[in-house]
Amino acid sequence: MERAKGFEPSTPTLARQQVGSSKLLFWILSCLGADLLPRFFPGQRQNSCLTISDTSTEGMRTDLAKRGPCDPIARFTKIGTDHGRQCEYHRASPSFHSLSPFPIVMPMVIPTPTTLDRRNSRRFARFAHLAFWRPALRVLCYHRVLPARPGRFTVTTDQLDAQLHYLSRSGFHFIHARDLLSDKPLPKRPLLLTFDDGYVDNLEHAQPVLRKHSAKATIFIVTAYAGDRARWDENGAALMSPQQLHELDPEVIELALHSHSHRALEAVPLDEIEVDIRKNLEFFRKYGLTVTPALAYPYGSRPKRSLPALSNRLASLGIPLAFRLGSRLNRLPITSPYEIQRIDVRGDASDAVFRRKLWIGKLT
Repeated sequence: MERAKGFEPSTPTLARQQVGSSKLLFWILSCLGADLLPRFFPGQRQNSCLTISDTSTEGMRTDLAKRGPCDPIARFTKIGTDHGRQCEYHRASPSFHSLSPFPIVMPMVIPTPTTLDRRNSRRFARFAHLAFWRPALRVLCYHRVLPARPGRFTVTTDQLDAQLHYLSRSGFHFIHARDLLSDKPLPKRPLLLTFDDGYVDNLEHAQPVLRKHSAKATIFIVTAYAGDRARWDENGAALMSPQQLHELDPEVIELALHSHSHRALEAVPLDEIEVDIRKNLEFFRKYGLTVTPALAYPYGSRPKRSLPALSNRLASLGIPLAFRLGSRLNRLPITSPYEIQRIDVRGDASDAVFRRKLWIGKLT
């Protein structure tokens, strides 16, 4: 690769660095993310995120931090010529410099295109969850909770108890979906527990376990079948009635939207989706139930091609948040409020699978 004229590297390459094992470990963990850092270096600050600037061959700097610190696509945007660029990576944490095997500034030659069109910008945004140096919101997706017989959509009370104990011990802080709408900052390492559909066992078995661990959760309610059975489920599990929904502890569990009829929305016209969501909202008004204006797409299905139009419709109904599946982490601040991803929790999966998905999510 040809270097830009007038640029000579002022620091040695990684191959020439002589670093101790502890320093190298700190650097690797800091690149993987602030979530893992305190598990090995409990005394270190966690705000060591990257900021990026770009220096052209004429020596003029364009500060790309305007895109937000640690933006993974910032290094590819805009400027000057088609030659290489001198990019400088700065660590925000003062504690990083004392342990880092690298100097504070690492010049390197990176070829960058003259422009990045919107299509490419969206393409890079798909990989925003891989920005491990940024804090993340994790959203776990549960369905049923029973004393025994774990399955694809069912965890046992013992499994839920063990998972909540692990989450608390690992420093996660439970939040409600409504906390995402508040002006208050989120706690360190936020985690949102969600339960889909509104099964009776959520009241009978999940709520006591949540109380035991001082946890919070959000239950997304399908309203057309409240007090009936889940007709989309071959087992036809019982769903909570309006009276049972009133019995839920509002300090522990909040209610939110999961559509009225539980149809996969991908193939449903926008007008029908709007009518369905209006019925979903009307149910809570009719029975005097408090609801958080957040929607979980049934089956995680949404009309991808018309998602901007759907987002506008949801916003007009006073719904500023929507959740899908995807099993990826949501890097903060959230940039796609109508596509917040959730990690599905399976009762037939091992503890190791649960922990891997919790910490790193899906990488592709």
